[in-house]
Amino acid sequence: MRKRNILSIVFICLTFWAMGLGFRMMKSLYEQKKTIHLAAYTDLGSLDPHKALDTDSINVLLNTQEGLYRLKENGSYILGLAKEEPIVSKDQCRYTFKLKKVKWSDGKPLKAEDFVFAWRRLVDPRTKSPHAYLLDNILKNAKEIRLGNKPSQSLGVSVNAKGELVIELEHPVHYLKALLDQPALYPLRKDAIKKAGGSFGDDAKFIPSIGPYQVKNWKKYQASWLYEKNKEYYDAKHVNQDRVQVKVYPSLTSAFKEFKRGKLDLLPEVGDRLMDLAPSYDLTIAPEQSVYYLRKFQVQVSHPLNFSQRESCG
Repeated sequence: MRKRNILSIVFICLTFWAMGLGFRMMKSLYEQKKTIHLAAYTDLGSLDPHKALDTDSINVLLNTQEGLYRLKENGSYILGLAKEEPIVSKDQCRYTFKLKKVKWSDGKPLKAEDFVFAWRRLVDPRTKSPHAYLLDNILKNAKEIRLGNKPSQSLGVSVNAKGELVIELEHPVHYLKALLDQPALYPLRKDAIKKAGGSFGDDAKFIPSIGPYQVKNWKKYQASWLYEKNKEYYDAKHVNQDRVQVKVYPSLTSAFKEFKRGKLDLLPEVGDRLMDLAPSYDLTIAPEQSVYYLRKFQVQVSHPLNFSQRESCG
């Protein structure tokens, strides 16, 4: 039987974190294959969750790290590193989380202090994180800390006597689960950042993983990296693929040439002409989770958009 290739236009999350959504769908196709090869079109910028901005870097974080919650296949949120739903105060401004007893990829235990350190670092103006604003007017004192008016120690996050994570909000936040799933709010280890010597996020060997995969064989400006199953991950039994090798290609055309030669198993996107080839290559086309927006500002009053154009942008 001719080998069946998979052409994917997934969000390239090797499958939405621990959920292994994409690889779960392809388990029957790849259960005999130890390593899947896929393409990327840009180098990784940074694997520091407080600095990462490009799509590929964010995707790596989604596959290698985890927050208090994680996203399900149907768009709902389930517990991630949180052991159970938090105890919430009557005014809905204080949340107390118990954490799962899990380990980082290097065997060290996850602690509530890892969240406290990470969130303080996020809003500390010295970090210069482009994501620091996420906690503005949400977590107690976050904006004032970001603006340099208060010390990071005054942030509304702490560890109680039981070792539980306590967060204090400025006001009730009904989208809190979605916020706590953001890569910028993943836990970080102070010792790992110190060991990296000021270049945390630029070399995979200094980045312990708390998610389903580890990144191996990558340094900044290197055009390839390897995902390897994190054996310490608490839900490892549901991570179906052991290894995923990623290589950066200069264009879709060059990647497709390798795909036709059988050197690649997945492509992150397809053009119209490749869609036309799908039947002849026995391809599987997967939907993409994306958000698109129109960036067009009407600055010339003398040339206004017509009603239909305005309505479509409304």
